[in-house]
Amino acid sequence: TFGLLYASCIVYDMRLKRQKWYCSYNYFRFFLIGFLIALFGAFYELIILVIFFRPLNLYF
Repeated sequence: TFGLLYASCIVYDMRLKRQKWYCSYNYFRFFLIGFLIALFGAFYELIILVIFFRPLNLYF
């Protein structure tokens, strides 16, 4: 999802102070760090989707 890509871009931006569209997938060191944070990002995104779609009676 977009949360996975965005989380890896944030890691690369915070570590190397570069553009966010240069994601951590370009380097193997930051890929491991980006992958761990992307897991938490995907879990956080799933919680937001469940809470947001709960009033609409849409359950996954």
